[in-house]
Amino acid sequence: MQFKNVEKLVKISTSSSSALCDLEFLRDFKILEPMVKELSYFLSKINGGYAFESALHIMGSGLKRTDWSIEEWNDPLLWRDAYKSLNPKGLVFAEDLFGIQFLASEEGVSSFDPETGELELISKTVDGWVKEVLDDYDFYTGHSLANEWQKINGPLPDKFRLIPKMPFVFGGEFEVENLYAAEAVTAMRSRASIALQIKDLPNDEKIKFQFE
Repeated sequence: MQFKNVEKLVKISTSSSSALCDLEFLRDFKILEPMVKELSYFLSKINGGYAFESALHIMGSGLKRTDWSIEEWNDPLLWRDAYKSLNPKGLVFAEDLFGIQFLASEEGVSSFDPETGELELISKTVDGWVKEVLDDYDFYTGHSLANEWQKINGPLPDKFRLIPKMPFVFGGEFEVENLYAAEAVTAMRSRASIALQIKDLPNDEKIKFQFE
């Protein structure tokens, strides 16, 4: 099994570790065996860290970290319960600058939008997901805004993401002026209410509400 793209990401990440991920923990999420092996390898190479000026946050295995561990972040009562029926099935192992989650499931690696609760399949493999990120890192991580925001405000702290003052789903702009640093759990739980309300609206009402 080749992981050439993972190796490329390792080289540009701010931290990596040779520690092995807890395989039993991964299996608790009922992920197919090939995906378990991929995630285990990925986390053994990048067991928590950042890339693209903190825009991409990769969660590592093990407690006593300065950022959220992958075990803590996937606790069903940390933020997932707030999404109720929209709670994504799979293991979240990374997130972008705005708190869009990347998770592994039987289908592959998907993104989970915290404002809409929508899932979008990116790749059937972890290495394939990394390739997509590397090929279009600004789109998948928000790198350019991370760079611009941190030049003005300083480094983004651990456990924080940049959240829109006006939600993107309501027409908020992807601009520094519309972003503020928020603690990641608080941000996820607050946007869960938006996603749940949108879910129950007919498509035509959703569009009107979004741009009023």
